[in-house]
Amino acid sequence: MGPCSASSYSGLLAVSEWAYAGVNHSLAGNGGPECAHFISARRRLWETLLAVLGASALALCSWSQLQVPPAPKVVREGGGKRCLLVLLCLVFGMELGFKFASRTVIYILNPCHIITMLQVWTLHSNVV
Repeated sequence: MGPCSASSYSGLLAVSEWAYAGVNHSLAGNGGPECAHFISARRRLWETLLAVLGASALALCSWSQLQVPPAPKVVREGGGKRCLLVLLCLVFGMELGFKFASRTVIYILNPCHIITMLQVWTLHSNVV
């Protein structure tokens, strides 16, 4: 069997089934050919190049200012931060469950869900 065997193709179909089978393409902006061809390939290429160049410029400018921070003082935190983390994880778990149940997992990549993931990570780590 080669890399494009029938079993791997059926596996890809199964992934697409739970990832975006529940998306209603009849609504404007929810996919379909009109959505796919809304922006030309040339404009997508230019936007991608500008975004990569802008992010690279920001990374290069900030690279010289990076330094190792001093060792932090150990401070025992109250239960509020842990309670907020548990509640945020619970809500995000319900969001994930709904996305899987409605077969719209592709929407997990929306900015609101990405921000929720970043908030969970920030609360869990000792960054702030």
